[in-house]
Amino acid sequence: MRVGSYRCIGMVAGMALLCSCAHIPEGTAVLPVAVPESYGLATGGEAYPDRWWTAFQDEKLNGLVHEALGGNFGVRQAQHRLEQAQAVARRAGAERIPQLSLQGSAARGRTLGSDATGTTVLQTGSQFGLNLAASYEVDLWGRVSATKRAAALDAQTARDNLDTAAMTLVAQIVDTWYLLASLDSRLALLRGQLESTADQVRLLELRFETGHATAVDVLQQREQFAALRTLEPRLEAALATGRHQLAVLLGRPPQSSHDLAPVGLPMLPALPSTGLPADLLEKRPDVRAALNAVRAENERVAAALADRLPALRLTASAGYSAPDAAELFDNWLWNIAGNLLAPIIDGGRRRAEVDRSRAVARERLARCGEVLLNAMREVEDALVNESKQAELIARQAEQHDLARQTLNQARFRYERGLSDYLPVLTALGREQSVARDLVTARRDHLSYRIQLYRALGGDWMQAELDDVALNESEKTSE
Repeated sequence: MRVGSYRCIGMVAGMALLCSCAHIPEGTAVLPVAVPESYGLATGGEAYPDRWWTAFQDEKLNGLVHEALGGNFGVRQAQHRLEQAQAVARRAGAERIPQLSLQGSAARGRTLGSDATGTTVLQTGSQFGLNLAASYEVDLWGRVSATKRAAALDAQTARDNLDTAAMTLVAQIVDTWYLLASLDSRLALLRGQLESTADQVRLLELRFETGHATAVDVLQQREQFAALRTLEPRLEAALATGRHQLAVLLGRPPQSSHDLAPVGLPMLPALPSTGLPADLLEKRPDVRAALNAVRAENERVAAALADRLPALRLTASAGYSAPDAAELFDNWLWNIAGNLLAPIIDGGRRRAEVDRSRAVARERLARCGEVLLNAMREVEDALVNESKQAELIARQAEQHDLARQTLNQARFRYERGLSDYLPVLTALGREQSVARDLVTARRDHLSYRIQLYRALGGDWMQAELDDVALNESEKTSE
């Protein structure tokens, strides 16, 4: 029987040694889509600063970006998710280190026993103990290492998600800031148009009193003036709500938006050099996050495969035990053991976990392909939109010039009695409408440039966030 036991132990040990030579390949993320060599449209040759919003040379905007990165609650949520992922990664790494625990015990109880004559008697006794226990799992198949690497990749994904939140927030801040500038410009233009239209109404009323204009002319001009006035409340509401939106993005209450007043639309910087589509793999944090998610799931597949193989766990304990506390350190006890646990029948649970992990990895790979395609599309869309918007602005400027000429000609003919007032009224309304549309078009052009900067990503996120965090800690220490 003893020989058979030794033989069984030898067979188990041999199987362990044989399996320890096995290698579970680590999955590597393969790009699910082909990355083209260049973009469809020609890009600019101008290098732009990594912190691209500084190219607009607006110091107040720079301050708002810095404030938003420290105060926006969406970014704060992403920061706390990163802290959670980092804690999970540290916890996963702890499994590779032997676990050591200290236990002290004291017990007193009454039991049935026998005296020297064999008579059953009640015995009361105490037991004291002090033990130091250690345990360690030998990572034969790399399960623990794969789990640790997966958790580390999850933490990096959380870091990339934080950078994505910062990238998106800065684009929203800049876009909203210049939306306010365009609304303010449109409101100023509208009020100027209201003044000129009111002057036109008064002029027609004087001409009506002298018999040089009809009542219809006066009423038509008054109606156009009233219609123009309906635009003012809409613009004022849009300006106020835009300020509220910007205040919330900054982490402020909406009521504290009184100082959010930009000064006009800036000159558009030269078209930046977009580089190659492959650059998005490094500069777009959402793409990096998608790739790291694939790598993390590949590690979990490796861990699931390793979990189907035998596990070797070593335990050791040492301590003292005695019925009297005064004699506790007189009895030294120790124990060392090794356990090899091999799953045989588990109802297919481990196999199902492998299948699930592989399906999740394939899902993450498909998600990665979607994110990468959308990143390239955003750059292509921004390039197309900016190019066509520049053409639109040029054509609208030409249209505005022609509308002014038409208005001047219509007034000339009306003042000389060569036509009625309707052509003047039509030309005036058209010229004012085109002028307002031109301001909107210039703002849209700027918005497309902001979209291009955001689509290109960058390397500024971590440094900017770390700088904001440093400033916040310095203020707190003061």
